[in-house]
Amino acid sequence: KSFASIQVRHTTNKVSPDLQFSRERNTFGVPLETLMQGATQCGVPSLVTQMVEYLEMFGLERVGIFRIGGSVNKIKELKQKYNQGEKVDLINDGDVDSVASLLKLFLKELPVAVFPDNICSGLLKTFQ
Repeated sequence: KSFASIQVRHTTNKVSPDLQFSRERNTFGVPLETLMQGATQCGVPSLVTQMVEYLEMFGLERVGIFRIGGSVNKIKELKQKYNQGEKVDLINDGDVDSVASLLKLFLKELPVAVFPDNICSGLLKTFQ
């Protein structure tokens, strides 16, 4: 057979967006004020509490806990679960490096830093 007889047809159909993104609640990248309206423990978003408790249980003896990066795939998977509002079981699905990296990512993606620049400069002056 010859390829000369093959015709290519162009379509204008757009690819529909991935359904997983339309279901996302977006926990990451959301202002803390917005997260405070949802599930919190003592005013701290529940995902932060969950990650910190996990790191307290399994990560305190780990050298370089916030320096060594976790599995990119695992971090992406856990982030997606949190964003979709799914129950996240860090004990079975996480590891110390990935959970530490996920916590750093959560803080990094906040639209306003936990300690904004004007407060940081005051804190630095206080500790100097």
